[in-house]
Amino acid sequence: ADFISTATLTPGADGATGSSGSGTVSLDYNSAAEIFTYTLSWANLTGDATMAHIHHGAPGVAGPVLIPFFMSPLPATDSISGTLSQTDVTPADGIGTVAQVALAIQAGDAYVNIHTGAYPAGELRGQLAVTSSATPEPSTTGLLLLSLTGTAGFVFIRRRARSN
Repeated sequence: ADFISTATLTPGADGATGSSGSGTVSLDYNSAAEIFTYTLSWANLTGDATMAHIHHGAPGVAGPVLIPFFMSPLPATDSISGTLSQTDVTPADGIGTVAQVALAIQAGDAYVNIHTGAYPAGELRGQLAVTSSATPEPSTTGLLLLSLTGTAGFVFIRRRARSN
């Protein structure tokens, strides 16, 4: 994974003042596969979740849909998970690829919202933020350490040869 992005979804962000709903989302971005793996969950909505999307927009700003999680009501569920790929992207604001959606998330310019019948503009919203970035794979770290050890050994041998 290149990075993990999360958000806490709250009702006030989209003006749903009559809601006591809450939610969370986690996106795991993999640039090699050009996918997001996600988990989206919610509770205490005013009704069934009718749609959920990743939108382009700064905090407090409404923006166009970039990727839908789902586009029709999901009764009797409070959590979904899956994978989003290039075929899921809805081009908007010059963003048309999974990689460009990832860049918008990294820049703090993407949010997730969940819509309901009572709040068609969105009952829950949360700004996506990168919470962890990729770390080098163990093989990369091992090669780096091997290289540094070899360099240090070479320097030690050279210094010892000069002092004799």
